[in-house]
Amino acid sequence: MEGKIDYYENIHRLRHKDGSWIWILDRGQTKFDNNGKAVRMVGFHTDISKSKELALELEENQKIYADFFEYTKSANIIYSTSNDGVTFKIKKLNHLVETFEHIKREDILGKNIDEVFEGVEEFGLLDIIKEVYRTGESQKMPVTLYEDKKLVGWRENYVFKLSNGDVVASYEDRTKEKTLEKELFNLKTVIDKSP
Repeated sequence: MEGKIDYYENIHRLRHKDGSWIWILDRGQTKFDNNGKAVRMVGFHTDISKSKELALELEENQKIYADFFEYTKSANIIYSTSNDGVTFKIKKLNHLVETFEHIKREDILGKNIDEVFEGVEEFGLLDIIKEVYRTGESQKMPVTLYEDKKLVGWRENYVFKLSNGDVVASYEDRTKEKTLEKELFNLKTVIDKSP
């Protein structure tokens, strides 16, 4: 058809007769004769303002969620499961996980939790994640020492289930506080034993 199209579709904004702006889905079709001359055009405009506004609102909410997830004061890891809670893969994490654990997100995304955090079972977090996945009830894990061949630190976790079935572990690094507690205890012991 020599570069001519017989169907088109376009989304754009138009000014309504009342002065407001609306989103329009514009569709049309052109009929050509045997010589390639346009002989008929048929088309319609559909007001898609509501669906377009909802899509824009959804996009804005996704940006807000992403910012909140990334910049909250807690380290956050989202775990997903494809086998009804038998194993959990790391789906998403924020920058504080990278900071606290000295790892890069691209190195751990998509890996099983126990591949990245080898001490997770002994730590007790894996059982809590499985329980939260099974029951849907959030749980707080008190400050507990995490330890494996690569990582050592005191962590306080809050675990909850999202509406899509993923499980989030939101946690704080309490290592500095626990170290200070131990130093204060040792200092107090020395003071108490002195004459």
